[in-house]
Amino acid sequence: MITNDPTRARQTVAAGFPRVDAPVASATSSKVGVRGGEAAVTVRCHSIRTQTCVGNLALTVGHRVVGSAQYEITGGRARAVPVGVRSGTKGKGSATVSTYDVRGRPARARTSITLT
Repeated sequence: MITNDPTRARQTVAAGFPRVDAPVASATSSKVGVRGGEAAVTVRCHSIRTQTCVGNLALTVGHRVVGSAQYEITGGRARAVPVGVRSGTKGKGSATVSTYDVRGRPARARTSITLT
């Protein structure tokens, strides 16, 4: 709406963008095997089918990031995301899944995992 009335203009600008629920993804694997320097972590997109989860997956053991990968998953689906890790990496850690909405704001989910 275009108007010359300053009061109306402030109300229109303050309305902002329509709210769109950001897609949310999480790691579903709790035990992840490492073979040939690669770990396959299952990530599920908890969104409607018309949305796509796009983001990053980072694996940490202790306070050290041992591998990361980017993914793209259709809503309502799960997929194994291959993550390159340093050879010999084993132990308890976490998988942090970051998903971004259309405005670039991240939503993060952290899952405890064991690399074997």
